[in-house]
Amino acid sequence: MLELQVPSGVYEVLVEATSGGISPFTGTWTLGRGDAYASCFYVVTTFG
Repeated sequence: MLELQVPSGVYEVLVEATSGGISPFTGTWTLGRGDAYASCFYVVTTFG
């Protein structure tokens, strides 16, 4: 787990996988004083 403390503001984020074949996630997070933001990603490679 990685925890960062940053000033309030609007952040453009990019999340990339450590292995190939997975498209990066991009988005915008608007963080205010005392806000917390967390994301968890699961990659499914097969169904059924």
